[in-house]
Amino acid sequence: MINQRLFTRIIIALLIVVSLSALTIYSLPIIVQSKILAIIEQETNRKASLNKIRVSFLPLTIQLQQFAIPETDGKPFASFDSLYISINALQSLKQSMLVFDKVALVKPIIHLIKQKNGSFNFDSLVKKKDDNQQENAIFPVSITKLSLSEGNLIWEDSFIKESVQPINLTVDNLSTAPNEKCQTTLQLSLASGGQLNWQSETSINPLHSTGHIQLNNIKLPRLLAVVSPEMKTTNFNGDTLFDSNYTVSYADNLLSFATNKTHIELHNFQYTEKDLVVKAVNVSHEADIKITDTKDGWLFATDKSKFNLHNFDFSELNANKTTLKIPTLSHETDFKIRYAPKPNDWQFTVNKSTLTVNDGQFSIEGQAKLAIKAANLIHGVDKYTANFSNRRWQISANKTKIDVSDVQIDHLSTLFKIPLLSVETAINLPITDKGVQVNLKQGKLNSQHIQLFEKTQDKPLFEIPTLALNGVDFNLDKQEFTIDSLTADGADFRSWLNPKGLFNYQTLFPNNQIEEKLAIVEAKSAPWAINIKQIALTNFAATFEDRTLKKPVMVILKPVDFNLTGYSNKVGVKLPFQLNAGINKTGSIQLNGDSTLEPFSARLAISAKAIELEPFQSYLEKIAHLDIIDGRFATTGKLAIAIPNNKPLDLTLTSDVSITDLITRDQQRHKDFITWQSLVLKALAVDLQKDSYTADTLVIHKPYAKVTIKKDKTINFSDIFISDSQPTTPKTSSKAVTKQQQAYFKLNKVQVINGSSDFADKSLILPFAAQINGLDGGASDISSDKKSTIKVSLTGNAYDLAPVDIAGQVSPYLGNYDLNLNFKGMPMPLMSSYMVEFAGYKVEKGKMSLGLKYKVLNDELTASNNILIDQFELGEKVENPRAVSLPLELAIALLKDYDGRIKIDVPLTGSLNDPQFSIGAIVSDALVNALSKVISSPFRALASLADSDEEFSSIHFSAGNAVLNKTQYEKLTALATVLKQRPVLMLDIKGIAFQQQDWPAMRETALYDLLKKARADEINKHTEKKILPEYVTLSDADYKRLLAELFIEKFPTLAKKSLFGQPELINTKSGDFYEVAKQQLSASLQGEKSRLKKLAGQRAQAIASYLVNQSSVPNAQVFILDTMVDTEKNSDIASVLSLKEHQ
Repeated sequence: MINQRLFTRIIIALLIVVSLSALTIYSLPIIVQSKILAIIEQETNRKASLNKIRVSFLPLTIQLQQFAIPETDGKPFASFDSLYISINALQSLKQSMLVFDKVALVKPIIHLIKQKNGSFNFDSLVKKKDDNQQENAIFPVSITKLSLSEGNLIWEDSFIKESVQPINLTVDNLSTAPNEKCQTTLQLSLASGGQLNWQSETSINPLHSTGHIQLNNIKLPRLLAVVSPEMKTTNFNGDTLFDSNYTVSYADNLLSFATNKTHIELHNFQYTEKDLVVKAVNVSHEADIKITDTKDGWLFATDKSKFNLHNFDFSELNANKTTLKIPTLSHETDFKIRYAPKPNDWQFTVNKSTLTVNDGQFSIEGQAKLAIKAANLIHGVDKYTANFSNRRWQISANKTKIDVSDVQIDHLSTLFKIPLLSVETAINLPITDKGVQVNLKQGKLNSQHIQLFEKTQDKPLFEIPTLALNGVDFNLDKQEFTIDSLTADGADFRSWLNPKGLFNYQTLFPNNQIEEKLAIVEAKSAPWAINIKQIALTNFAATFEDRTLKKPVMVILKPVDFNLTGYSNKVGVKLPFQLNAGINKTGSIQLNGDSTLEPFSARLAISAKAIELEPFQSYLEKIAHLDIIDGRFATTGKLAIAIPNNKPLDLTLTSDVSITDLITRDQQRHKDFITWQSLVLKALAVDLQKDSYTADTLVIHKPYAKVTIKKDKTINFSDIFISDSQPTTPKTSSKAVTKQQQAYFKLNKVQVINGSSDFADKSLILPFAAQINGLDGGASDISSDKKSTIKVSLTGNAYDLAPVDIAGQVSPYLGNYDLNLNFKGMPMPLMSSYMVEFAGYKVEKGKMSLGLKYKVLNDELTASNNILIDQFELGEKVENPRAVSLPLELAIALLKDYDGRIKIDVPLTGSLNDPQFSIGAIVSDALVNALSKVISSPFRALASLADSDEEFSSIHFSAGNAVLNKTQYEKLTALATVLKQRPVLMLDIKGIAFQQQDWPAMRETALYDLLKKARADEINKHTEKKILPEYVTLSDADYKRLLAELFIEKFPTLAKKSLFGQPELINTKSGDFYEVAKQQLSASLQGEKSRLKKLAGQRAQAIASYLVNQSSVPNAQVFILDTMVDTEKNSDIASVLSLKEHQ
């Protein structure tokens, strides 16, 4: 094989010889010119033109002038004014290579066109290379000076037309010899604007270049049109700048490329499309780049990469008008990209990356109005790697951190401020055909002074000075979210209920947004596993204000400490927690226990202490005109609550409840209304599912109540408590009623200790007031049991003088009552008001004791009112048109005994089913009736005082008789006892004879007296000494003789004398003659008034005589009235007694 170097020398020598030979021939330029044109036309099928060729021998130069080659259609394609070539023959022989001293191309013009089918107008000029053709070695060439001046490149396609002019290129010492370097300078300008400057030192064998490239003021649309012709470049605007030092080498089929201080800038960037506008005053990027081609792949690395963005503005001018403004953004990083074609592996590594954004602003207008500002955002990554292998990406970062300062989120009517927020985590992102798996490890979140404002308020709705999340692990594939600890300190929350009954947070965040978010959550099929090992909230504060009330109520919880261990949303997991909170100024509440989220349940130990009631005053004002002056609530107990799936709420509570130092005051009269020292409800037990409510004891120490009867007879409670003016709730179904009736409650005992009350009655003519003190006792066995009986027992005293006790039983469901109320020794002058109201008199003196017994059985009232009045004396009379019209003086005189005491028993009866039933009216009517009976039936009253059932107002006699029997003696004896005890009573006796009753019994006596008169007349006819009938004594013979004569005279049809002169009855069968005669004659006698009046007088005398002489009634108390004869039928045979008061 011929030596390569020798072959080269031979070729050079031959060329020199040929050249010298050509010079000797005058016609050589013409021949060469025609030959060149012919070859061009043959090879390209294009007819070129060449104006002149100049050839010189010393030195050997060739100059072509005015060359042009057109398109196939005749349009210009390429041309130049001059091509000058100077060949150094001596150096060519010496260096065994073709040496050019100078190659100069002047005003070249090339018109490049890209067709719509993607082909170029020069494709026909280039022959396709045979794939099997081997590359020849580099032809040895040396060009001392290569230049291109005033060049012009015209580019044209369907999208853009650009002219590059002028193009000036100088190359010094260009050589294909090994390790030879040349110096290159290139300058060009674009007609649309922009320049390229390139300086380099380059070797061709091997390929190696070091230099500097600068692009100035390149119009972005032109640049994009070249890079992506299909892009609609008219939407873009801006100027670009590229400046870089570079080094590139290619040897052994391996490429190496590096840049130093590469600087790229984009000025006045703008992109517009319909309603979209994107602007940036300046975008720049600086980096040191290195690209290395290896046998196994290639490596792309950057060092000191800096990206800067200034005055970025993004605007979407649609209905929601979205804007993003970033005054400054910078990104610094060092990263490497490795690629191995086999087996198609990618590796991306970031040693350190920092992204900084200053004063960023993002906003959305319209219904979802949102504005976000951040004074500073820093995102840092210490080491970030991304590997692609086997169709799988593996992305990870050992530590990525985001620091944000002075964040403001303006959403609707809210303003959210975060002065400092820091997020840090390790990231692992496997990406496979199945999707993206996001894994976060040991994440951290810290924030300071988070605040939420309502834009119309200066004070934040809530503020969280410090919030920290540590040990955050997130696994998207497994749907696991774990936090080692969540801590917050010093948070302060404010909330209120507005006058429309809505929480302020409800008005800040529309419900439709919440519902949409909930719908998104519900759409997820698989549940997430959320675990928080420790939650610690310390020194929190919460303020709630109820503005639905006329006077808003404010509740302050401070400090609030909350701890929860082992939070998990797994079904059935118990979450132990503790909550301690201060309530207002003095109160506190503690909750200790555990809860389960699904299904929800909780078991808590509750302790609340010294919770002031006064701040809750406005709630009381909704139902009562009362001021809470003092009072504290406390409770200790245990609460268990559960909400089983598809089952009713299950709640049980056991606790002791107390309210101490309660003072309520009447808002109108500014006087205490209800007070107590302490109220304790012991062993309260609530079971909601069983509908059971029980307690052991309710103890009230020193309770006090003010009770007033107003002028309209209503009680002050009707003024205090506000009636419900709302329409009555419709009746529920029987089923619902039945369910309500099944509720069970029980209170074993109610105990009152040292209670008191102020009672006043302003409905009276003279207002009345009384105090009840020392009230002790209570009730027991209060229950919802339908057969339950409540036992009541209370003792106390009225006016600090009169003992009071109440005892009995009440069956509220059966409607049965059996109560005894006893009042002893109440001073009656203090009750003058009631006496004035009732009778129109004040009370001068007296004490009253009451024994009241009320019994209701089957809705029927049976009651007795036993009244004992001691030393009762009426005072002055007071005009009262409502007073009863009764002679009270007589009633008092009748009722008052010898010792000055009055005893009255007023029985009551009535039906509770009677719509007109009123216990007050019944008592009043019963008392009036009792007094009326005393006055109208004084003897019956006296009989009751004497414990007798007899009627003292009449003394009975047998017909025609004035003799008292034993019964009447006993009655008069009892009456005498009562009279002697009541010396002010005068007894009037009226003797009465009854013609219809007495006369039949007196007729035989009258017949006998008639016969005596007839005998007296016989005697007086035969003697001068006269005799009165009353002195005549009839013998039996005279009696029969006179009787027979009178009978035959009066009744001749009934009797006659026989032949022998003996009297006989005409009808012998009628009976004994004398018996029939006596009956007939007696019956024929008419009543004699004088005889009857005499009998009446005898009877009055008998009564008076027994009272005065036998029973020692003072004669001054007994009077006999004028007698009378009663001619009425069917009257009792009795003398009438009457009473009157001694005047």
